[in-house]
Amino acid sequence: MRMDKRAIFASMTVIVLAGVFAGAGTFAYFSQTEVVTTTFNAATVNVRLSLDGTTWQDSLTVTTPSDWAPGDTMTLEVYVRNIGTGGSMMMSVDGSKVSGSDALASNINITTLDATEWPVGDYMGAPMSYWSPIFGDGDGFLTLREFIDSPFAAKFWVGSHPPTQDYLQPAGGTVQRLMLVFAFNSYAGNSLQGLSYTFDLEITGTDDLSILGSGSGHGYV
Repeated sequence: MRMDKRAIFASMTVIVLAGVFAGAGTFAYFSQTEVVTTTFNAATVNVRLSLDGTTWQDSLTVTTPSDWAPGDTMTLEVYVRNIGTGGSMMMSVDGSKVSGSDALASNINITTLDATEWPVGDYMGAPMSYWSPIFGDGDGFLTLREFIDSPFAAKFWVGSHPPTQDYLQPAGGTVQRLMLVFAFNSYAGNSLQGLSYTFDLEITGTDDLSILGSGSGHGYV
């Protein structure tokens, strides 16, 4: 019997393919894997404070003289720097009551609330006419109690709104100064004698621009 050559070739092809599939499970492959170990380090903001620009601490304690009387003033100047690994585009300044007489706090006026500019180093010259309606009732006076009770905070940055540069640079790259001047109401009555009021002045470094809102917000350029 004579077999057609095309049939023979087709039969051989089937046999070869069958052999390939039959041995597919027995093949050994060499492989080797290398890895890229990736670590994510979140930046830190670590604010330090000083009263003289040389001795830095996490927190400070300041007390007026025991004979502080109506008509007297007290200037509080705080040096601020950030020793963290990440910068802060804004410095937020706020206050909260610790203890004491609200009547006394209502007779203590804040006549200056200002911070330095970067990189100039001079105070911005923020007028109290700017701060008074933000924190107070718009009568032209900003009392300590209004400052404490306000839902807002003073915010300082460099440049236009919104800020794009670090106001508090990382690794202590810049030292800013914050200044508040407190004045005891000259017309305070005898009922305030011997009273006291303690509050925490809260200084925060942040990149949270959402707290500015729209427009110029409640900060000062």
